[in-house]
Amino acid sequence: MSLKMMTITLFAFAIFQASVITTLAKENYSIDWDAIFNWDELDVGLYWFDENNQPSKTENFIADRPTVIYVHGWQNGTTLNKFRESFLFSDTDKYGEEIYANTLTSWKQQGWNVGIFYWNQLSDEGEVKDAEAKIWTSDYSNVGMRWKDSTGESRYDNMPQVSAGELFYDSYVKAMEGYTGNNIRIVGHSLGNQMAVHVTKLISDDVKAGNIAENLMPNRIALLDPYYSKYAKDYLGGKWTGEVVREYVQQFIQDGVIVEATKTSAATGPLTGDDNRELEQMVAFTQIKPWAYSATDIAKKHVYAVPHYFYQYAFKTMNDDAEVRSLMESNNKMIHTDGHFTLTPEDDVFMEVPY
Repeated sequence: MSLKMMTITLFAFAIFQASVITTLAKENYSIDWDAIFNWDELDVGLYWFDENNQPSKTENFIADRPTVIYVHGWQNGTTLNKFRESFLFSDTDKYGEEIYANTLTSWKQQGWNVGIFYWNQLSDEGEVKDAEAKIWTSDYSNVGMRWKDSTGESRYDNMPQVSAGELFYDSYVKAMEGYTGNNIRIVGHSLGNQMAVHVTKLISDDVKAGNIAENLMPNRIALLDPYYSKYAKDYLGGKWTGEVVREYVQQFIQDGVIVEATKTSAATGPLTGDDNRELEQMVAFTQIKPWAYSATDIAKKHVYAVPHYFYQYAFKTMNDDAEVRSLMESNNKMIHTDGHFTLTPEDDVFMEVPY
């Protein structure tokens, strides 16, 4: 197998690995998704989580609180396994050391609303570019907005008539109706970074048009081990996805939004997609080195971007808006210099260096 094929295979395995991590979680924080919705019906939407990692569409949200919303990426094969991401982190590193953490605990203790936007039945595609297209258009090739049911089969009935990005926007505006706070953060992992950027653009456009309240505009966006496929896309007018993201991010920065990005693996590098180095230079960029995993375990390193980001809040690493903005406005980046042989961010040390 060529290096390119091996890397692509590992990337495809990343989402499956996420399900392995979650199934290791202790029962007291597990989620009974079968009791929440029917896997044979399309369920796309925003769920709010309580301190015990339990989701609800209608509870766990307080209108005047700071709010963080996470959106996942590619979910190949997960509907058949009845898997959805959550905020649990349970794994064993290459030394046999185990970690278990409910990574939203500190966020909830500090008064945050914490949510996840799920589009997993739509992003459950064997080809990542089919899932990617759904972020931007509802009319892509013969794929359209098909979705998977519990048998793992594609369904073409009751398909949404708008893109996944627009579904995210609609769910966001409905869920945030009556919001009186002024601190909103959108976090996207892997392919989900494009969802985070697309929804922010839609929010920005409607804020500027006076269609929604100004305080619904996110003030910070985090792109975790972001993925972009290569080559021009007809549905984007001949532009690459990474190119469109750069254009939107540049606009956000000009409007005062803080944009950060982290890199944890080679799963999103030039062998599998567009590494988008130009974007890294625009934003507050942090290189994380999860050396607690073996060098070849690209899948786990890719997935690690999510629990690391949410768990680090407990240790106040890279959480201050002013510090992140300062890094974004500089020509520097943050490099992980110590603590990379453990899975906890507690002992992480970073150094600011020229990009």
